Amino acid sequence: MGAKSSRAFVKNELLRRFSSETGEKLETKEIVSIIRESLKLKKQKVADSIRPADWCYNRVNAGIKYKESRQLFECIGPRLFMVLGIDYNYSKNLYWKPKGAKDLIRVGEWKAGKLYVNKSIAIKMNRVSKRGLIVFDLKNPWFKVIEDTK
Repeated sequence: MGAKSSRAFVKNELLRRFSSETGEKLETKEIVSIIRESLKLKKQKVADSIRPADWCYNRVNAGIKYKESRQLFECIGPRLFMVLGIDYNYSKNLYWKPKGAKDLIRVGEWKAGKLYVNKSIAIKMNRVSKRGLIVFDLKNPWFKVIEDTK
């Protein structure tokens, strides 16, 4: 089985298990264990890592491309997450920790479930893909992500 299909199984299990808000607080190891056990029962091999932080409303990873309905958790402490589910009406800041940096950097914010990201930082974070560049609303210094050209 290729890495791509393994990632698809992980993504589908994360969405199946955590797409609804529960307010449940889970550590990274608990989330990873839930997904691995579920995949094991389905006889699916997990070749790559499972990173709950890549699925957060309030954290962003430069290697992850922004997509709608990718956020499931809020990072509430070191290796601790709250399950918020998809399309949560989130209204807090978005942070990024550049490689090698000590501190998080505020790169945007969620307002009533809509994400606003600073364009210059989004470009610095490689918010581009082979399919297109994220399109921004340029009406103010913080830029609302309005679509990902595909």
